Amino acid sequence: DARAFLKIRPWVKSVVRIDLDDETDPTPYWLVSSRHPHKLAAVR
Repeated sequence: DARAFLKIRPWVKSVVRIDLDDETDPTPYWLVSSRHPHKLAAVR
């Protein structure tokens, strides 16, 4: 989706998808690279 926000570093192998549920924001999700994806995914 071209509306998605991407913050991906090519040297980091793991990526976390963060789905957004905000009617005022057209961005459906973020893709963020992380060396600790499990820790990032656990944050709410």
